[in-house]
Amino acid sequence: MEAVKTILGGVVDLTENLVRAFKDPELFTLAEDEYGTKVYWTESGKLPFNIEEILISCDGRCNWDSIDYVEKQGNMWIHAGERDSFGWLTGVIEPRKLPEWTNGIKVEIVYG
Repeated sequence: MEAVKTILGGVVDLTENLVRAFKDPELFTLAEDEYGTKVYWTESGKLPFNIEEILISCDGRCNWDSIDYVEKQGNMWIHAGERDSFGWLTGVIEPRKLPEWTNGIKVEIVYG
């Protein structure tokens, strides 16, 4: 039972941290994606909280229960970034509603 509380607490904390992160323009860099589209982005390693331990299971697969929770409770979209024949190499987290500071430019956190 304690492990379940720890996991649930971790996913709740992650969701709250992600909501706060998307409100902070200082965490993101403006760049162009592979199609030349402008996007604000950051890597998970630059954030003061761990995304991978909650959204990736110990065997390296997507933790779908945690992903579903973050998507629903945080109003976010989590999807594959880079892929290969084995599956996701990176994941991407985007808010479903863009923060005002982005002025309509997509914003994302890359993890994995």
